[in-house]
Amino acid sequence: MPKSLSLFLLPGRFVNGNLLKAHDELLRSQGRLSLDARFRQLNDFRLLLEEFAVRHLATDLDEAGLKRIRDATAALSRRTNAGDSDGALQADLELHDLLIELTGNQPLRATYRSLMNEMKSYVKLAGGHDGGIDDLASAHVELLGALREKRPDHAARVMRRHLEHGLDGALAAIDTAGPMRWEPLAADPVLAER
Repeated sequence: MPKSLSLFLLPGRFVNGNLLKAHDELLRSQGRLSLDARFRQLNDFRLLLEEFAVRHLATDLDEAGLKRIRDATAALSRRTNAGDSDGALQADLELHDLLIELTGNQPLRATYRSLMNEMKSYVKLAGGHDGGIDDLASAHVELLGALREKRPDHAARVMRRHLEHGLDGALAAIDTAGPMRWEPLAADPVLAER
């Protein structure tokens, strides 16, 4: 890849939307995945993992696990009610990680962590979540209800709708990219300690 087109991948570099699109076109011309195609593939895989997790939890979650999800959902709601976008996005990521953790499935957790390291870079590149932060909390409140009521199909539908909404917003942000700054997220202390 030409040096001038790869610079935007370095942390802290400013990116012009035209350069981002030029890089995307270069990837396509070389038969490689475009940014949005790669993000879609990652999101498809994430959907499989998280739908599996919530289906499992809806049938096999104990009261202690349900309380942890309830507490994390309440923390997310507090951040959205306060208008704290960064805090709400972090709480959302932590809540998704908690759902995976509560399955007790170590290979699933390892796979999910690896996937999320790359996904977070794309979300950051796209400018975060595009639907506002209010929908983050409402989706998790609905998911909590499905888990409490032991409704695996409903839990999976809620998760799919939530993740697809985020994907749509991120892809729209990538597609209409103006000047932006790409910075990989620092080592995630929540994921590092688990």
